[in-house]
Amino acid sequence: MRGFPVLLLMPLLANAEDPSISRFLKEEPATLLDIGMIRLDGLTKEFARRVGVYWTTASGTSEAFRADISSWYDADDDRIHVHFHVADSVAVDTQMKEGCEMAMDQIAIWISKSLPGLFMHAGYDNTVEAAKPFNTAGDLIEISCYVSAANDSSIGRFWARRSLRNPELTIGPWT
Repeated sequence: MRGFPVLLLMPLLANAEDPSISRFLKEEPATLLDIGMIRLDGLTKEFARRVGVYWTTASGTSEAFRADISSWYDADDDRIHVHFHVADSVAVDTQMKEGCEMAMDQIAIWISKSLPGLFMHAGYDNTVEAAKPFNTAGDLIEISCYVSAANDSSIGRFWARRSLRNPELTIGPWT
């Protein structure tokens, strides 16, 4: 008789230990941060498709570059990072600063116009009152730009960063 209760519980125990990936995916909830990061990724991809990084050459003409843009959440510093990477070996510091500053200013506008909707539930009520909890979402976002040598992305030529809300650039190596 002792084995009988165990036999009744076996199907329950087997289900609880089901390692199926589909079961895991169906039961794992997505957070508003997860959803917002997916939306932010779509926004940055659209930005990269439609907008380039520009700077003025020595001859006074505007030169355009396509930048790799990525975004991620860093739990260690509790920040959302939007990062531009441009590979170019000939631009001088003033050109790189101009291009990075312009690109970061433009993506800041795109993101600011999309907040707080990036991190709200779909079909959200967009009244001022409903958006209040999300008004500080922009404080989490840092935008950075890195220009490397064209043939080796590990050779940094220029670094700049700014917050979404504050356009003042910090230039130089990451701390």
